[in-house]
Amino acid sequence: MTPVKLIGGGIIVLLAGVFFLMSYFTVDQNEMTVVTRFGHIEYVADPGLHFKMPVVNSTTAYRTDIQSVASGEKWVNTYTVDNQEVDISFTIFYRVAPDKVAFIFTNNRDYKERLWSLAIDRLKAAMGQVNVQLVAEKRGELRDAIKKTLIHDTAPLGIEVTDFQLTDLKYTDSFRAAVNNAAVQKANIESVEYQRQQAEKAALTAKIEAEGKANAQRAQAAGAADARLLQATAEAKAIQLQGEAQAAAIRAQADALKANSNLVELRRAERWDGKLPVNVYGSAPIPFMGVQQ
Repeated sequence: MTPVKLIGGGIIVLLAGVFFLMSYFTVDQNEMTVVTRFGHIEYVADPGLHFKMPVVNSTTAYRTDIQSVASGEKWVNTYTVDNQEVDISFTIFYRVAPDKVAFIFTNNRDYKERLWSLAIDRLKAAMGQVNVQLVAEKRGELRDAIKKTLIHDTAPLGIEVTDFQLTDLKYTDSFRAAVNNAAVQKANIESVEYQRQQAEKAALTAKIEAEGKANAQRAQAAGAADARLLQATAEAKAIQLQGEAQAAAIRAQADALKANSNLVELRRAERWDGKLPVNVYGSAPIPFMGVQQ
């Protein structure tokens, strides 16, 4: 065999090998591939092994798993409703719907750039409706609102937004200084308010203690007065009863004297100790009991 034939055979074998290698392709999992014939879509290939005509057919692969687009170091500058400047970084999670691959290939090949521009616009629109002092407080509400808007607005693009995250927020130096000053003032006010409350509590405690002591003293004085009144009443009652008893005794004696005139002599006899007087003076009567003859 001549060298020319050997070279020609080698070229044919090489071309056949190249043609064979160009006649098949594989589609990975979580991927869809658009197969075109001179630029016109023939079909969309699912994951697996497929064949094509070299030179005639071309392929374009699209990932269908969840991907992300992050602002990274590209902070988005925006303003709040009160014209305060804020720099924001965010991340979008999305996927290309498998049944939208042909539509995206035909109408929306720059879907990533469109998604990015749409996210910035909706982010600025949402931030323009909130006061800068409420951004941190309403961060979750902002995130969910922007996510909901992106899910609705990216559907016509054939993209499914699965999540949206506000990665970080940066305020201006002047605003941070104002926030720090406000925090210090708030702490001072809270300290003064705490001291005022403590003073009110101490005053109330002292008032309660003073009222308690005063009530106790009043009760003690009332008890002593009641005791003295009871004692005086008892003493007066005793004197009254004693007087009434003495008056009754006197009346009884008087009545007895009226009934018997000799009662006086009887009382004298009862009291006489049987002794005659030693000294009897001239005109003094001799005390003898009258004896009935």
